[in-house]
Amino acid sequence: MSQTEEKEENVDVERAVKFFQALSDFSKQSPGPITELLYDVVNALDDMIIVKDELGKELGHHAGELKALMRIIWNHHKFEAVQQMLAETEVLSDLMDTIAKLAKAYYMIRSNENAPLEGVKDLIDDATSTLYRIVDYIMYSAVDDP
Repeated sequence: MSQTEEKEENVDVERAVKFFQALSDFSKQSPGPITELLYDVVNALDDMIIVKDELGKELGHHAGELKALMRIIWNHHKFEAVQQMLAETEVLSDLMDTIAKLAKAYYMIRSNENAPLEGVKDLIDDATSTLYRIVDYIMYSAVDDP
C-alpha cells in the first residue's frame, strides 16, 4: 500500500469515526430517528431478500424473525420510557451495530448476484440476537421500573 493510499484510508477511517460519534451523540438526545433508520434498513433488507427468490427460500425465516423484533421496537419507540432506554449508551451502541450489520447484509445482496449466503445469514443472525437482547432489556426494565 502506498503512502497516498494509506493517508486516504486513514482519512476515511477518521471520517467514519467522526460520523459514528456524531450520530451516537445525536441519538442519545433524540433516539427516534435511529429507530426509524432501523425500520428502513430492516424493510429494505427484507424487500431485497424477497426479490431474490433463492434467498427468500433460504433466509425468509431469518428475515421474518428480524422483522418481528424490529416491529416490537417500532411499535413502542415513541414512549418516553422506551426512548430513554434506547438512548442508553450500551443499548444505543448495540442498536447502531445492528443497523451497520443489516446495512452490510443489504449491500452484500444488492451488489453481488452470488452473495455468500452464509455471510449474509451470519450478519442477520447476529443482528437478530442483538435485537432480542434489546427487546428483552426494554421489557424487563419496563416491568422492573414502572
